[in-house]
Amino acid sequence: QPKPPKSSTVTPRPGTRSKIFRNIPLTVLFGVAMLAMLWLAIVTQIKGEFHAARTGSAVSLKNMARVFDEHVDRTIRELDKALLIAGKQYLKNRQSMDYATAIRAALPDPQLLSDMSFQLAMIDRHGILTRTTIGKNPPKAIDLSDRGHFKIHKTKRPDKPFISVPVLGRRSGRWSVQLTRRINGANGSFDGVIVASMNPQHFAKFYGSIDLGANSVVVLAGFDGIVRATTGSQRLKLGSDVGRTDLLSGHDKSNGLFTGDIDGSGTTRMYVRRKLANQPLFVAVALPEAGVYAQPYRNQQRYIILGFIGSLLILVIVYFGVMHQKRLEVARVALAESEARAQRKSEELERTLEHMGQGIIMVDGDGEVVVMNDNAVALLELPGKLARQRNRFDQIVDHMLARGEFGSIGRSDEQATMRQVRSLRPGLDRDYYERKRPDGTVLAVQSQRMPDGGFVRTITDITERHRSAEKIAHLARHDTLTGLANRTLFREKLDAALEHIDRDDGFCVLFLDLDDFKIVNDAHGHPVGDGLLCQVALRLKEAVRSQDTVARFGGDEFAIIMTGLSDPNQVIVRTRHLIELLREPYRVDDIFLSSTASIGCALAPADGSTANDLLRNADIALYCAKADGRNTSKLFAPEMSEQLIERRRTEEELSNAIAAGELELHYQPLVSISSGSFCGFEALVRWNHP
Repeated sequence: QPKPPKSSTVTPRPGTRSKIFRNIPLTVLFGVAMLAMLWLAIVTQIKGEFHAARTGSAVSLKNMARVFDEHVDRTIRELDKALLIAGKQYLKNRQSMDYATAIRAALPDPQLLSDMSFQLAMIDRHGILTRTTIGKNPPKAIDLSDRGHFKIHKTKRPDKPFISVPVLGRRSGRWSVQLTRRINGANGSFDGVIVASMNPQHFAKFYGSIDLGANSVVVLAGFDGIVRATTGSQRLKLGSDVGRTDLLSGHDKSNGLFTGDIDGSGTTRMYVRRKLANQPLFVAVALPEAGVYAQPYRNQQRYIILGFIGSLLILVIVYFGVMHQKRLEVARVALAESEARAQRKSEELERTLEHMGQGIIMVDGDGEVVVMNDNAVALLELPGKLARQRNRFDQIVDHMLARGEFGSIGRSDEQATMRQVRSLRPGLDRDYYERKRPDGTVLAVQSQRMPDGGFVRTITDITERHRSAEKIAHLARHDTLTGLANRTLFREKLDAALEHIDRDDGFCVLFLDLDDFKIVNDAHGHPVGDGLLCQVALRLKEAVRSQDTVARFGGDEFAIIMTGLSDPNQVIVRTRHLIELLREPYRVDDIFLSSTASIGCALAPADGSTANDLLRNADIALYCAKADGRNTSKLFAPEMSEQLIERRRTEEELSNAIAAGELELHYQPLVSISSGSFCGFEALVRWNHP
């Protein structure tokens, strides 16, 4: 025969494999695919665990850096307040005292000190120590004019605090980081320096009080490279220079997550660096990289061992599969003969298979059961005598009626029930209904008429479908985290309570909000915060009656409807009980937490006859409870709303005062009592409200 042209293609027969794989048994190909999937899964799992370890450690480091940053910033601001008080006191003293007396008397009360600072001192314009909070006063004259802070404040006038490198006190003999401010005279002249000696051990003690894990390091340093406080590293000391380490080298002054050697020890660490606001300082929190990935490395070894074991098992299975495939080839001829016999039997059951679902019953025109598969017997739980074919369908129906199977479709009219389950509705070719069995199983029953007057009935178990629908309906009206009612269901309950207000004694609506809940999320992460919300929800649910409603509106906001409770005194007693209950300590993931709550209350119908009025008034009462110091409860009073409206009206009018020309600028002269001369002016603005 002539050969086909080279450009023509030959289409393979359907179901055939390409020549490359035609002679390879399917079992071998399956084994290769399983090996590839196994090792792909192992590699993916290992990469995922390393990524999860890095991500989790990064989140923890960032949270801790934020906590330490806020602590240092709060410490500096509190000490700076004492310095500002001293400066104001000095100016006040100068109105009636000479310079030497005024600067010594301007030192703040030593009670302003705490463990964050062990000394406050006054230095005059010549650099001589004139007053201190430790030791005897007046102190021995010590010349501190060579100190860096004195030189800076003497030559520069900006009214900003200065933070020194660690220095050894000549008076106290202790290491300290000094926070200083310039003391200005009435005319802006340089009159001295006020010094607060911060205790580095205060910061180190605070850092060490939080367990970050083995070999963790916390550093407080300046962008000049000098360490102000540290803990966790033998190489990093007070006053050390980290300017050439990876902590500063090659980085700008921005916050971020980095990896490197921060103390020159050769140990690679993962660390987060966070700059303090308005200060040339930063906090760095570090964990050794080996510790971060310790667990993933251990798991990697286990996965590799399990991978080799699994590969060996797959190879064994492939070997036996190939051997089995050879035996199947020998039996192929025998199977061909059995297929011919099975073909004849399948023709008899073909009509049934075309209509078969989960369970199937075929009934002929005489009412006898021709076919009933095992699924139908199992779903209907029929006894052995009724499971056999050639029984009458009426006998099966009578047995199920006697057993109470049709309660879910109504038994008030037994004849109607019999007509519904025994036959089809007149004039229709199909019938469908759903019923619930006594054991809770939900069945879908569908019948189709056959040409000979009989019918085929299919039975399907749709229990899971019903449960899914019920679950969806539940989720639409409940909070997914706590399981409490959500805002939608709470509003329905509130509307229902208002409809029956005439027949009951009234009720109250409570708005509840956790105090400082954001601190829990920032310090411990959102999973711990979610655990706290779940425990709060459980306590609230156990504290109310079954007819009351507890809901979560989102975040840390909860609402409660307490029915049959309209006496203000009783409401106060109940809210105090709730506050005390929520104040008890919590334990979430081995972390002990404390939390308080504020509650706003509105009574129905006294504080509102509609749902919107009650919700708004309870919210106003909650706002007043928080403004009154939190950890308390407030009953709504009409003046609360009036005060809130009046405040907002005043704010709106004041915002338009400039455009309306209602503000006037005045200058009031300041006169020195001692000299009788003008020493300045006080500028003020008067609001001429219409």
